[in-house]
Amino acid sequence: MRFGILGSFEVADDLGREVPLGGLRQRALLAILLLHANEVVSSDRLIDELWGDRAPATAAKTIQVYVSKLRRALGDGWWLRARAGTCWIAIGPTWTRVGSRGWSRRVAVR
Repeated sequence: MRFGILGSFEVADDLGREVPLGGLRQRALLAILLLHANEVVSSDRLIDELWGDRAPATAAKTIQVYVSKLRRALGDGWWLRARAGTCWIAIGPTWTRVGSRGWSRRVAVR
């Protein structure tokens, strides 16, 4: 999996195929979490980042829905979680920061 977070936001699987991520706010949620990888981000902060002063009453629930959809899009092995007013994505030791552009997982080719 490769995440490009500067310039156009891109996510590609290990074979280089684009991963469909849904709408603008759902993509923005993933980008925010990637910028804060391995950090717990409060739902209040995510709501502020995604909607600012115009957050709908359902914003917290919407974030949970976005996380669920992103889990499905990214597939197994992703540590994308939302719990008790927080959200986070875990980037493990097989992941490498690619400059300031994003994250890429080292994959052994057989």
